[in-house]
Amino acid sequence: MGRRFSKPKLSNCRNGIHWVSLAILLIALLSAATGCGKKSTPRPVTATVAVNPGTTQSLEIGTLLGFAAQAKASNGAIVSGVTFTWNSSDPTILQIANNGLACAGTWNSLTLPIICSPGGAGTVIVTASAGNIPSPPVQVFVHQHVDRLVISPIAPPASGCSSQNATLDYEATAFSNGQDVTSTVGSINWVSTTTTVATANTTATGLHANQARITAKNPGLTQLFASTAGATSTAVDFTTCLVKSITLSFTGDPDPTNTSATLVKGAAKGVTATVLDTADITLTTPPLTWITTNPAAATVSTTGSISAVNPGGAGITAACIPTTCNIGLAVPPIYAAQNISVTVSGAVNPTTLYVTSSACRNVDGCTTAIVPITIKTNVVATPVALPHTPDSFILNQAGTKGYLGNHLGHNFGLMIFDPAGNGRITSNLAATGTVLAVSPNGNKVITSDATTEPNQLFVFDSASSRAEQLVIEGAFAAKFSPDNSKAYILAKTTAPPSNTLYVYSPTAALKTIPLSAPVTDLAFHPNGAFVYLAGGAPGKLDVFDICNDTLADTPATGGASDTFLSILPDGKRALVLDSPGIDLFDVTPGGSGCPLTVTNSFKSTANFGQGDFTATQFLVAADASRAYVLTSNLANVLEYDASGGATSSVALTNSASPVRGVLTTDSTQLYLSGDDFAVHRIDTGLHADAQAIPLTTTDSSNKTTNLVCGGTLTDSLGNPIICNADLMAIKQ
Repeated sequence: MGRRFSKPKLSNCRNGIHWVSLAILLIALLSAATGCGKKSTPRPVTATVAVNPGTTQSLEIGTLLGFAAQAKASNGAIVSGVTFTWNSSDPTILQIANNGLACAGTWNSLTLPIICSPGGAGTVIVTASAGNIPSPPVQVFVHQHVDRLVISPIAPPASGCSSQNATLDYEATAFSNGQDVTSTVGSINWVSTTTTVATANTTATGLHANQARITAKNPGLTQLFASTAGATSTAVDFTTCLVKSITLSFTGDPDPTNTSATLVKGAAKGVTATVLDTADITLTTPPLTWITTNPAAATVSTTGSISAVNPGGAGITAACIPTTCNIGLAVPPIYAAQNISVTVSGAVNPTTLYVTSSACRNVDGCTTAIVPITIKTNVVATPVALPHTPDSFILNQAGTKGYLGNHLGHNFGLMIFDPAGNGRITSNLAATGTVLAVSPNGNKVITSDATTEPNQLFVFDSASSRAEQLVIEGAFAAKFSPDNSKAYILAKTTAPPSNTLYVYSPTAALKTIPLSAPVTDLAFHPNGAFVYLAGGAPGKLDVFDICNDTLADTPATGGASDTFLSILPDGKRALVLDSPGIDLFDVTPGGSGCPLTVTNSFKSTANFGQGDFTATQFLVAADASRAYVLTSNLANVLEYDASGGATSSVALTNSASPVRGVLTTDSTQLYLSGDDFAVHRIDTGLHADAQAIPLTTTDSSNKTTNLVCGGTLTDSLGNPIICNADLMAIKQ
C-alpha cells in the first residue's frame, strides 16, 4: 500500500521556502532543463535616432511645437521602449519637456509641462538622444509674430517681363509691428500659381533663406506669393514675355523665304517656327498650336513635322493660342503672317461618297436614306435609312461623324451618322435646325433653327452631347476659324440691321457686327488671321482681322456681284466668283503680332463665256489646280484653270443638269449628282463625264425603286417624286 501525502496549505513553509515560490522555481528549472517555454530575446541595440519633424521649423514666441523621436536598429527595425533625452541649444529661447513638447520660451515643469512662458527671439538646435546616440539636429527659428510679408524682385527686368528660360531672383521681407524680423523667421515657402509660366526654386546656389529663383517657362502671366509663420504675402504678377511674332520656314531649306513644297505620299517634311517674344528674344521651345487646313491630304505634328497622307494639298500654319500660349491673359491668338503649303502626289486611298436628299420633306410615301458609294469601285452599297428627311449634311474633317439637320422643328433633333458603325444613325434633341458648320477638330457643330420664335442657333458639343443656345435670327451660313477658336456666322433678317455678322467664341461674349450689304459667302485665310466675306458692298470684298474683328481691307473686285470665294492653300492667292467670270487676287499678309496686315490686289479676271449665271456651288481643288462652278441656270459645269487662267465647261451625259458636287482629295474625280437620278463621275484630267452611277434599281417586273428616297418615283397619289441627291459628303 503506497504512501499517502496530504496537500500542503499555502500558508505552510518548510526551511524558509514558500511552497508557491518553490513550485515556480521548480517549473522554471524544469523549463530551462528541457528547453520548454519561451526563449529569452535580447533587446535590439539602437543604431540611429530620428526626430519628427526633422526639417527646419519656424515658431512664434510663446507657441508650442510637438516633437517625436524614434529609435532604429542597424537593420532598420524600430526599437521600442526607448527613453529619449531632449536637448535645446538655448533653453531660454526654446525649451523641450520630457515628452518632446517644445515651448518657444520656458516650461513651468519638464515632467508635467502646463505653462509656457514666452522667451526671446533667436535660432536654436534641437536633438533627441537615446543613450549616447543623438538624432540629426533640427534648426528652429523663434520669432516675433509676423503680421506682414512682402515680396519683390531683387533686380526687375527693364522690359517688365522675363524671356523663356531666364531667371529672376525675388526676396521676401517679414514684418512684426513694422519691424523687419526676416532674419528670425527662417525659410520661406514660395508658390507660382501657374507652373507652366514660371517655377520657383529656393535651393539654387547663392540664395538666402528669404529668397527664391524664378525661372520663366512658357509665355504668359502667373502670380507669385510667399508664406511663412502663418503669414502670406500679397500675390505679385510675373510675366514670361509674350509671343510677338511667328515666322515659318521649311527645316533645312537654304531659302528661308520658300513657303511651298511638293511631297510624295508617305513622305515627311519639317517646319521650323521662329518665334520672337516682346523682348525680341527667340523662344527655344515655343508652345504653339499647329494647324492643317486639310488633314486628309497632310497632317502636322505638335512639333511642326508634316506627314503627306493623301494626294491633294493643304495649308500649314502655327499659332500662339491662349490657354496653352500667352497663358493667363485675355489676349487674341498670334498667327504666322505667311503659312506653309504642301502639295501631295501619289495614289489615293479608297474613300466613300455619301449621298442623300432633302426632297422627301412633306411628301407622302417618301422616306429618305443615305446611299454610300465606294469610290474605288464606284459601286453603290446598302442604303442607310434616316429617321426623317434632312436639309443639310456635313462630315467632320476626320470623316468619323456626319451631321444631318432639318427644318422640321424642335421635335426633331440633330441626326448623327456613324460611317464606321455600319451607318448607325442617332438623334439628339439638344440641337435642332439646319447644320451650318462643323469645327475643324470635330468638337463643335453649329445648327440654325428657324422654326422657333425667336429663332435659335445651337452650338452642339460632340463630346458632351449638349448644346449652347443663342438667339440669332436668320442665320444661314457659318464657318469656324482654322484654330477652332471662333466661329463667324452670317444672318439676314427683315428688321434692321438686316445683314449681320456674328462672332462666336466659347471664351467671350457673342459679338454683333452690322454689315452694310447682303453677304453670301465667307472663307478663312490659311494662316487663320483673316476672314473674307463676299457679296457685301457691290464690287468689293470685306476682309476682317480675327484679332479685333475689325475691317482690315476692302479690295475691289472685277464685277458687281461676288457670290463665292476661296483662299488657296498657299495663302498668296484668292479666287472670287463674279458672274459672268472669276477673279484672281494676289494676297500678301504681313506684319507681326495682333492684328496682322494683309494686302489684296486684283490681278486678273476670266470670263467663262456662258453669259450671266447664278452660282449654287463653288468647288476648288485641294491642290489649287482647278475650280468648278455649279449654277442654277446652266446645264454645264464651269471649269477654271487656276494656274493658266483658262476657262472651259463639262457637260453631263444623259443631258443631265448638275445638282450637287464634291471633289476627291486628289482632285482627280469630281462627283456630281444629276437631275437624272444618278451620280456622275467627272474625270478632271480628261474633262469629261466618265461614268453615270444610277441611284435607282429596277426589278424583274420593271418596277423602279429610288434608293435615296427609299421607294418608287411616285408618291401615294401617283404623283412623280423629284428626288435628286442634293446633299453629298465624301469621307477622305
